[in-house]
Parts: sequence; structure tokens; C-alpha cells
Amino acid sequence: LGFRPASFLPNSQDYHAYEAVRDEFLRSARGRAALLSGGIVARLAREIVNEDDVCDGPTVHALQEGEHALCVWEVGRGRAFWDDQLTNEEIDLICGAYEVATGIISKEGVQQTAMRSWWPRPNSWRTCGLNCGFWSKDAEDWFQKRLTKIQNS
Repeated sequence: LGFRPASFLPNSQDYHAYEAVRDEFLRSARGRAALLSGGIVARLAREIVNEDDVCDGPTVHALQEGEHALCVWEVGRGRAFWDDQLTNEEIDLICGAYEVATGIISKEGVQQTAMRSWWPRPNSWRTCGLNCGFWSKDAEDWFQKRLTKIQNS
């Protein structure tokens, strides 16, 4: 979602702008990959992506090698299954990640930045106590509390 200065204080208007961009992306064919990715990314996609789209199978992007493709080998049979995979940039967009200046400049004059996001990115989600392999009631409770806090900012 771009770069923000050190003075950036996100508010509900910023969140609504993020939602519009995220939802437009999730309505594309790439939304299917988000729904299948699990965790917080899938939870965010669930509001927008039609679950029946999952049954449509992978897009043409998945059949081409590259960053949009995920290959799973069936060991012992010499077969591969291909599916769509999100890029890091797409994951950052879904989670609402911004690059924010910290206000610290190195001796070489380079501005230090940090990533901030509305929702935890998958690496953080995987290591949190709410990640138990499925979307639990506790995860949903946390999600709803976080959403209410964001909307009231």
C-alpha cells in the first residue's frame, strides 16, 4: 500500500481506503488463491470471495512456472499438482501492509523503514497462539475485537 512518513497515524478513513483496494483485488481471479491460503489471509478473503470459486480449479497462472504457481509433488508416483500461490506483494496488500519511515537515518543517509499492517502477516500469524490449524472461535473473537478497534480509530 506504499510508503508513509514517520508522522503517519492511520485512521478509519485509511482503513476504508485499504479495504477498497483489498476487496477489488480479492474479486479478481487471484482471490481464489487467498481463500485457499488459510489463516488470516483466508479469513479476510472469506468476506469477499465466493467459496464456489475454489471448485473452479487453478487459473492459467498456476500452470506457468513462476511466482504465481505452487507445485506439489506426489512422491513415489512422479506426479505434480499445480495451484495458484499468492506473491509476497499480494499478501502484503491483503494484510494492509505499509512501509513506514522510522525517523532514523543511517550514517550513509539511508532512511530506515518498518513494515506496519492492519492485520498480521502470515509469518506472524503462524507463530501466534491463535493459529491452531483451523479458524477457531478464539481466532474469530480476536478478529472481531481487532476490527472494532480499527473501525473506532
